[in-house]
Amino acid sequence: MSKADLFTFAAFLIAALLGGMYLLVMNLRSNQSDARISTRISEMFPSTERGRRKAGGDESLFRVDSEGNAFTRWLRPKLSRLETVAGKNGIRVVVGMGLLAFAVSMLAVRLLPLPGFTKPLVPIVLPLFIMMRAYSYLVERFRRRFLDAFPDAIDLIVRAVRAGVPVTHVLAAAADECPQPLSGEFRIMGDSLKVGRDLKEVLAVAVPRIHIADFS
Repeated sequence: MSKADLFTFAAFLIAALLGGMYLLVMNLRSNQSDARISTRISEMFPSTERGRRKAGGDESLFRVDSEGNAFTRWLRPKLSRLETVAGKNGIRVVVGMGLLAFAVSMLAVRLLPLPGFTKPLVPIVLPLFIMMRAYSYLVERFRRRFLDAFPDAIDLIVRAVRAGVPVTHVLAAAADECPQPLSGEFRIMGDSLKVGRDLKEVLAVAVPRIHIADFS
């Protein structure tokens, strides 16, 4: 293995390690008791500053955060979107595909007669491309599965509302009757209504989170 290969491999491992450490720290911070209490209070009482931002729809997963550098401002919405469309396993799938692509690229550099100037680029470009494609696939799969079940969910909601069933109960019933990913999204909205959130506020937060024109 040449020095260029060793340098590329070491750079990739360092980047992956730093990314994993950042995600671990952010996850630990979000799981601390004070962070959980603050989040619950802001969700239950929109009169707080953060609650007012949510009520206005500004607490969006696609809002550009002014904190941090340009990379973190670009990365945070992507991670939030990935968690919405694929849950906790979404980032594992994307990172796993990147590592697999990196291993394949290293074999290709060693075994294939590639031009010399492309050898340092292949282990960088190929994993990034595969990770982007995996991200796009998860987003598109979420959109397709959501739209496949959405008409039946709308029909269920309309019939229940016309029958006089409260909206809170309607969304809870839709969460039980609909398949994923509708089930999880309707359960989030139903839980928000149960703790006193207004329907308009709940939808204002759900629209950018789901990010599908038909739902909007």
